[in-house]
Amino acid sequence: RTTVPDWLEAVGTVRAAQTSQVSSQMMGNIVEIHVHEGDRVQNGQVLAIIDDAQPRSAADQATAALTAAEKEVSAADSDLALAEATLKRYQQLYDKKSVSPQEFDEIKARYQSAEARRDMARAGQSQANAALTQARTSLGYTRIRAPFSGVVTEKKADAGTLASPGMPIFTLEDTRSFRLEVTVDESDIRLVHVGQAAPVTIDALGNIQPSGKVMQIVPAADPASRSFLVKVE
Repeated sequence: RTTVPDWLEAVGTVRAAQTSQVSSQMMGNIVEIHVHEGDRVQNGQVLAIIDDAQPRSAADQATAALTAAEKEVSAADSDLALAEATLKRYQQLYDKKSVSPQEFDEIKARYQSAEARRDMARAGQSQANAALTQARTSLGYTRIRAPFSGVVTEKKADAGTLASPGMPIFTLEDTRSFRLEVTVDESDIRLVHVGQAAPVTIDALGNIQPSGKVMQIVPAADPASRSFLVKVE
């Protein structure tokens, strides 16, 4: 008598553990393509450039508006400082009964008006600053960057193509780790368990047999083939 292991053999496809469809976040003509299939890229590397004439103009306008708002705040601060100093002098004169209540109320009203103008100027500055941040963000969208380091496996657009939000331009795969996705019949799925060892045979590697480990069993079966998807790292 002897114990013979019972092997379950399943065929699958090797995929990168992380795959991304890189697309544009804005509409515009692609003016430059910097990478092609097979190129290795680093995280944050520029893959393509979209025409930035319009967003750059918007950023310049926002910068000018912020400069004007800052000058408005500076002028309002100066007016408020003058109104405050005048109010303090009139307060002393009013305490000494040297000015009438009407004159003092007029100076006080001027101070309150200057303070309101200063607050409005600061609010305008905050709004201009937010508009500039938004314009710079939109300008940054003209550079399509790699979300992680990996290999470009597909290029779906060329220079001159009109890019739109959500339109895939590149397919990027992380080659640091892979997984084997296999289909197992429902009659055999009871033999597969998360965490168990699973030797992997890849014909293209010859006699090299990588070791694998079952990491996930998708619980929903394919209604057509009555099989389950098993992911082996």
